[in-house]
Amino acid sequence: MLFHHQNTSMTFQQNLARAVNDEITIEEFSGFFSGKFEYTQVIIDGLYQACEHENKDLVEYLLIAADSDGVDQAYLKVLDHLLSFRWHEKEEDIVMMLWFDIGGPEIVDCLYKASRIIYDWDEVRALQRKCIRALHDIGTPEAKEKIKLIANTDDEHVRYFVRDFYEKNPEMLEWAYGA
Repeated sequence: MLFHHQNTSMTFQQNLARAVNDEITIEEFSGFFSGKFEYTQVIIDGLYQACEHENKDLVEYLLIAADSDGVDQAYLKVLDHLLSFRWHEKEEDIVMMLWFDIGGPEIVDCLYKASRIIYDWDEVRALQRKCIRALHDIGTPEAKEKIKLIANTDDEHVRYFVRDFYEKNPEMLEWAYGA
């Protein structure tokens, strides 16, 4: 058994194990969920356990389960917790969940935390781009301040993206920098 939760059905456990062991496809696994937030606490508890055991596959499939079952505010703490680790390599998926499923000013610190994760192999800085766009969409003074902090990073690729983003969208320049 990959993880134990007292309130989970054996079907959930079996399907999760089958997915992790490549016995069923991702599509078959995600089809198990109704999108009605039926397994929220089970998935959250499983993600914490996956972190405890640094189980990359379990994180991947539990994030799929979360996305299929429905992500909401209840996931904020565990997604923030996941951003503290690099071994799972799911930061972009987490940012997308934060941005599109949870949204709002509550995710600003999580997005800033994610923006600080830089992989040398990612010259386009896809994660940072997503974080900046999400922060821009949020638009609060705190989100604007985080964009300024990101723009002043030592990383030339990130600085270039912020400058390019606002040069292509000059109406946003004053908004972001107060210029």
